[in-house]
Amino acid sequence: MAMGQLRSLDASWNEIGSLEGLQVLTGVKEVVLDHNAITHLGISRPLTRTLTHLRLTHNHLTRFDGRVFPGLRRLMLDHNAVCAFNGAKGMPMLRSLGIAWQRADMGDDNGRRGPDEGVLEIAVADMPHLVDVRLSHTRVSPATVKALLCGCEELERVEARRCGLEGMLRGVGEKSDGRRVEKSLGGRNQPPHPHRSTHTLAQSAFPQQQQSNDARPRIAHLDLRDNALTDSDLAYLGVVVDKGSSGGVGSEALRVLLLSGNAVRDFRAVARLLRRARGVEVLDLRYNPITARFYPPPATTTATAGATSPTTATPCASSSSAVAGRSKAGLASGRDHSQSRIDNFLTPSRPLPPNSTTATPIPKTPNASSTEVGKAVPARDPTISAASPWRTRDEHFTRKQLSDADYIRRLCYRSHVVHVLRRSLRWLDGAVVDERERWGAKEKVRRVRDAVRG
Repeated sequence: MAMGQLRSLDASWNEIGSLEGLQVLTGVKEVVLDHNAITHLGISRPLTRTLTHLRLTHNHLTRFDGRVFPGLRRLMLDHNAVCAFNGAKGMPMLRSLGIAWQRADMGDDNGRRGPDEGVLEIAVADMPHLVDVRLSHTRVSPATVKALLCGCEELERVEARRCGLEGMLRGVGEKSDGRRVEKSLGGRNQPPHPHRSTHTLAQSAFPQQQQSNDARPRIAHLDLRDNALTDSDLAYLGVVVDKGSSGGVGSEALRVLLLSGNAVRDFRAVARLLRRARGVEVLDLRYNPITARFYPPPATTTATAGATSPTTATPCASSSSAVAGRSKAGLASGRDHSQSRIDNFLTPSRPLPPNSTTATPIPKTPNASSTEVGKAVPARDPTISAASPWRTRDEHFTRKQLSDADYIRRLCYRSHVVHVLRRSLRWLDGAVVDERERWGAKEKVRRVRDAVRG
């Protein structure tokens, strides 16, 4: 076979040091060079446009130049040491980008690092057709993530876990309180000031989309775990997900929202965000200051990712079983749990709807590709798998260690979140939201409000 007729090349697990000589493969469409010793590209001229898929994971790349890959649609650079991503304008058709787990400590080719070395800047505006972007465990500038959320109209999935995004609102004129951020930048019901700019936060985020409501991102999966995001950052996300004249991803588009391990302290900021994202099915807010005392401490680094998988979920009500078990264990251990008070709070005053005494099983969903994220929750997503260990630890913590005050606070928190997202929510903080809990959330919220007013 002539080299020009080769369509796919897999040379993984070798000692290849560069891509020099790839120009000979004029008809190749897919190149896989994982687990090699590639330190530089070694290409000076643009390759043929037939090359659409390139995998260079588990190598030693420190710099990447996209100008030599004009026809690329899928690029995987995970587990390298990339600190400079140039030539994004040379890949206008790129749809999937994976650049997670970059070893920032390696520096440049000579081992030198400057003060800003290791913080990755990507000109995502030059790649308007991006659909799937994975940046987790890579130091990325907040400007890159903001440009992703606001400028890529076809974007459906963003994974940016532990990317060092502290203060995403810096440089947008923010204040410490999320509500004041929105009002100070021209939020709703805010009269214009005669000597102040009337540009809103949404107009600052979407400068090119102020006149168009149809052209806006439709993000379905947003992973921002372990980034120390604050209440002000949630205010910015609320504008991004808002469905209205300002543009945004749309309240019905977002399906998976993962915000565990951040610095969210005010539940009002969470409530304002959720009211704009009414289509969320999977929500994770564990290990924030507002939920820090509600759950057991993480046993491993992957413990915060535990939630129930839609393909392996069985008819169970983890939250209800934990509540029932807590009441029994508390009485047996001599704690003053006030069984009647808890039962009055949990039991609705009206009869339950038919067939709601047990949890409704979640139907299985087929495996979804990155372009189908908006239609179904991916079955193989690690953020919603391996629920059994978490459920066991959570139930033991709820029965044995959670104090009465925090127990009631957790019930109130969960009821408010379920009530806001009652039409869509299926998983909350690693536990299944069954039909009984969804139906009784409104009654619990009403009782809490009556207790506060009384």
